[in-house]
Amino acid sequence: MQNWIIQGGIMLMLIAGSSLLAIAVVLERLSIYQRWDQYGHRFINKLYDLVTVHQIQAAEDLCQNHNSPLSRMALAGLKASDRPREEVREALLHAGAKEVPTLEARLGILSTVAYISPLLGLLGTVLGLIQSFQDFQLALKLQQAGPGIMAEGIWKALITTVAGLTVGIICHILFTYLHARKEQLIHELESSSHELLEIFSEPKN
Repeated sequence: MQNWIIQGGIMLMLIAGSSLLAIAVVLERLSIYQRWDQYGHRFINKLYDLVTVHQIQAAEDLCQNHNSPLSRMALAGLKASDRPREEVREALLHAGAKEVPTLEARLGILSTVAYISPLLGLLGTVLGLIQSFQDFQLALKLQQAGPGIMAEGIWKALITTVAGLTVGIICHILFTYLHARKEQLIHELESSSHELLEIFSEPKN
């Protein structure tokens, strides 16, 4: 494997660096999305309990300590809870729209890696083939040419294509999965906004 990395040259190193960046993005996004799944419904239940007994300050503290798209949207609605229902709805919608970029953050990096990795691999292969033909031409001049020279040069050149396609395919699969998770979370955010609207719009005693 170490020999392959050496033979792949700078392009293979770039592909490896891109793959490490992609891994970091995937782990970060999975962590954020998993945290949402664990605390989303639990948060709304706690918020409901506090609002129904008119512990508004405690509800605000809960929102500020939770630090998630849902809690930030809930905080905006909570601050508007003394206004008419339509204004509460607008506050929730506006806050929810501001959270969408947070859920989409860094997915573009993963998409870019999935796109450029095969191109880097192809470029590495083309550069490797150019070098291979240059070596073959030199060998011809020195009357040392043989099929082994071309074969060695070609397999070295193809290493980057294999690496680029592998990284690109895996990153595309991961991007597709995370994109679907993001869309699901946005849908859940919209559903939660309706729950929050009902909580904040309940008659005040």
